[in-house]
Amino acid sequence: MAYGKSKVLNKELLAGVLITAMGSSAGSLLVMQGSKVLVKRVALRAFQQIIAMLAGKVTQQALKSAISKWLPGVGAAAMAVWSNYLTRQVGKKAIEIFEKEIVLSEEVIEEMPLETESVSVPTATISRASTQSISPDMPKVQTLVNLMKVDGTIKAEEREYVQTIIRNADLTESERADLMQAIDKSGKFVVDYSAFASSPDDAIGLLVDMVTLAKRDGTFHITEKMFVKQVGKLIGFLDNDIDEIMATTG
Repeated sequence: MAYGKSKVLNKELLAGVLITAMGSSAGSLLVMQGSKVLVKRVALRAFQQIIAMLAGKVTQQALKSAISKWLPGVGAAAMAVWSNYLTRQVGKKAIEIFEKEIVLSEEVIEEMPLETESVSVPTATISRASTQSISPDMPKVQTLVNLMKVDGTIKAEEREYVQTIIRNADLTESERADLMQAIDKSGKFVVDYSAFASSPDDAIGLLVDMVTLAKRDGTFHITEKMFVKQVGKLIGFLDNDIDEIMATTG
């Protein structure tokens, strides 16, 4: 309504905004044509399929967004930050779409393939993992170990937090042993962050885990903030997004 689009606001347009904000393609609902957006109309049965897919996507991302979910009280905080971030992403995508001219299609589509909407993060994650020699959670935990050491002091609360995550993460026994030993060794891991580029839920989960760990001892040290910002940028976040997550987590 703020963009003068109240007359063209329908269920297909709203669903398209949500789907694209979550990193999937909304090609079956919205077609970008330069400065215009063509909104397709779909029959009830097809729309129900789209909503089921969208609900599955939300649940899927929420469940895997943070590896700190095993720690009491942390899972709820991570979920709150994840929800806040997603809401802001929806707002950004809405602005991007509503700034354009909206054209409603007259044709009603009875059946539509959902392959374009089901670009699921887990599928991409599994595909990446199959080509690598390390477990999917390894870069996340390596980052947390690096963060724990960055201020030069490892507090008991931080050690307990990281050890709990190492015991529960998706790792091999060999990786788990290496990480446990690395806690008390000097030096840091060289972490490959390329896998986070196409996995926004993994990226937000890592950022939430990092901030939660940094605040675990009651002090958010300046070196910890700098490290969180550095990693946040490497995995695709803007400065204001990182600042908000650091302010609201924990």
